[in-house]
Amino acid sequence: MTSARSLLSLLFNASKALDVVQTALELGVLEALDAGPVTLRELSAKTGALPNRMYKFLDCLESIGFVVRTPRGDDRLDTSYHASQPLTEAARAVLGPESLERDRDRYDWRVILGRLPETLRGKVANETFAWPPATDEQVRSFEASMS
Repeated sequence: MTSARSLLSLLFNASKALDVVQTALELGVLEALDAGPVTLRELSAKTGALPNRMYKFLDCLESIGFVVRTPRGDDRLDTSYHASQPLTEAARAVLGPESLERDRDRYDWRVILGRLPETLRGKVANETFAWPPATDEQVRSFEASMS
C-alpha cells in the first residue's frame, strides 16, 4: 500500500511527472521502453539527447515506477532499461487529445482553485459548469466526463 506521504509527494509533483511522461511519449521513448530492453546509448542516439541528460530523464521515469534499470558493465551507456508495465497506450489514453482527462480539463476549474473553502460555503461558484445539467448538450458532456 502506498503511504500518505508518498502519494501526497506524487500529487505535489504531478505536473513535473506528467511533463516527463508527455516528453517520453513525444520522443518515442515509451515505445522503445515497451519494446525493451534498450540501452542508454540507443535511447540517446534515437532521440538526439545528451547521454547524461537522458540518464537523468530515465531516472525520473524510474522514480515514478515506470522503468526498470539494469546496469551492464562499467559504461553507463550500456545500462539497459525496459518498461515495468506497458506505457505507450496508457500515456496516449491519458495525455492524448481525446482523453477523458483533457475533456474534464476544459471546464474552468481554475475559478475555484485555491478557493475551496469559499466554494464549499457557496460564496464562489464555477459558472461554466452547469449543475444540474439543463440542456441535452450539457447532459451529454457531463455523462462523457463521468464515464
